[in-house]
Amino acid sequence: MTIQVGTDTANTRRELSVGAAKIAYYSIEAAEAAGLGDFSRLPAALRVVLENMLRFEDGKTVSRIICFVEYVPFNNDPEVDDFLDTSTNRFVV
Repeated sequence: MTIQVGTDTANTRRELSVGAAKIAYYSIEAAEAAGLGDFSRLPAALRVVLENMLRFEDGKTVSRIICFVEYVPFNNDPEVDDFLDTSTNRFVV
């Protein structure tokens, strides 16, 4: 079964060669260079989500990727920071 990927409007697709095989991935560093935001402090779980968004973006989700970085707690959002332990970057309930 072939998986349909997105249009890669930000040109983030890269290839990794492993032996004779080539594996495609979508570079978060390339997304930063394309101006989609600063993702350097994202936790690993959110980096996986971001890579998936880059892989399947269809020209409509790029604005969602930009919003994604704006909603991350380390962007000094006062409504979020009240519930964030900055030493662990985890929410406190």
